[in-house]
Amino acid sequence: MDIYRTEEEQIEYLKAWGKKYGKTVIFSVAFALVVIFGGRYWQQQHEQYAIQASTGYQVLLQERALGQNDIAKTQANFLKQNYAKTPYAGFSGLFLAKILIEENKLSEAEKELHGVLDSSTDKTVRQIARIRYARLLISQNKNQDALKLLETIDNPSYKMLIEESKGDAYFAEKNIPKALTAYRAAVKSALPGVTPTPLLKMKLQDLETNTIEKEL
Repeated sequence: MDIYRTEEEQIEYLKAWGKKYGKTVIFSVAFALVVIFGGRYWQQQHEQYAIQASTGYQVLLQERALGQNDIAKTQANFLKQNYAKTPYAGFSGLFLAKILIEENKLSEAEKELHGVLDSSTDKTVRQIARIRYARLLISQNKNQDALKLLETIDNPSYKMLIEESKGDAYFAEKNIPKALTAYRAAVKSALPGVTPTPLLKMKLQDLETNTIEKEL
């Protein structure tokens, strides 16, 4: 036997159910639509934001290639300020620091690299900034500061460059044993398919040769 014996009883039940839950259902459907279409809108806006950042970065690269450093610096600062949530902001900071080093504005370059480390959440960007910052410190004979900076590893795939930079710092300190250890570690940590640079090989070979000669 049916729970509701007549069509009238079924209709009355549906009316009562509608009065009780109708608003909730309407709200749920409306909320679902907002989530669906709102999500699509957010995705479109996010994609547009990324495209604009990418286009702006291409402009930066183009101006840099043309030697228009002043325009490139302006573009880098624009990307940093307006697209801070994208990796392009960090890469713009790296380019800006590179230009400042070429202009021998080392203290400004140091601040720029420090800023990238403070603001970027991209591990690759942070690691590149850390290595470049360390090399800048080494060039100013701040070797211990460089070694301390290199203690933190953001992206292990950069191990070869990290160890090479450590070797440079130790060599500048005339600590040949530790420099040798670092250069050897750099060569061993090269990723599959990646060949150590001729400069790294030369550094290692020269130290090994000098060490052997001294032992003889």
